[in-house]
Amino acid sequence: VFVRNIPISADPQALCDYFSNFGKINSVRIMYERLRGKTMSRGIAFVDCESPKTFINIINHPVHVFKGQTLHIDSPKETPKSDSSFIRSFPQ
Repeated sequence: VFVRNIPISADPQALCDYFSNFGKINSVRIMYERLRGKTMSRGIAFVDCESPKTFINIINHPVHVFKGQTLHIDSPKETPKSDSSFIRSFPQ
């Protein structure tokens, strides 16, 4: 599950504890970046659910509020699959 708008002060264990209310969580990975010599949260995280049921519970929950901020939950999008391969001609 892709999570946006997480508080800058959030840590992976606290997010894991929050999402554990919906089922078993394998891991939480917060994305960081270095800015002017400091490591800061980008405000996004990936939550790895142990089962599809946990994933569905998180996605179907109407509003997620963590440390006073409303989290934005995105589910992975399926990419369309093509039955034929794409062949491109190059000019000679």
